[in-house]
Amino acid sequence: MRMNQFHRLLDIHGPVLTRWPAGRQDAARRLLAADPVARAAFEAARRLGTLLDRIAPPPAGEARLRVAAALACLPAQQKPLRWPTPVLLWELLPRWPRGAALAAMTALGILVGLTDLGAPLSGLAAPTAGAAAGADLSGLIFDPNPAIGLGQ
Repeated sequence: MRMNQFHRLLDIHGPVLTRWPAGRQDAARRLLAADPVARAAFEAARRLGTLLDRIAPPPAGEARLRVAAALACLPAQQKPLRWPTPVLLWELLPRWPRGAALAAMTALGILVGLTDLGAPLSGLAAPTAGAAAGADLSGLIFDPNPAIGLGQ
């Protein structure tokens, strides 16, 4: 018996070998004796079967009627929320507006990259003007901590 057949039969019939087809029981016993992987899978299935056996059976008789009546009193399920159609059709929209937005953001990035605050500000003391000369707008925007280095 191959391992994939063993796993399939274990999934179908569970860890009790007497529930397996008669022609497969002996082959499964030989595989369990020879293969530690098969023994580990069989033990895992046995533990799962033990846990499932602990679950209480569904109520019978009068209790079943009470449960059904309680469930009948619950409100009906509502339909799931659906996204509006325009959001779903986002991929079907023309590509040029997105391309135009990307081009505008690229141009803005280049503009910020080429712009600097290098011109000394009038009316400032010499150390402050020197600090302003060394700072550029792109550094102020993209630097994670722009306050460091401006006062030097």
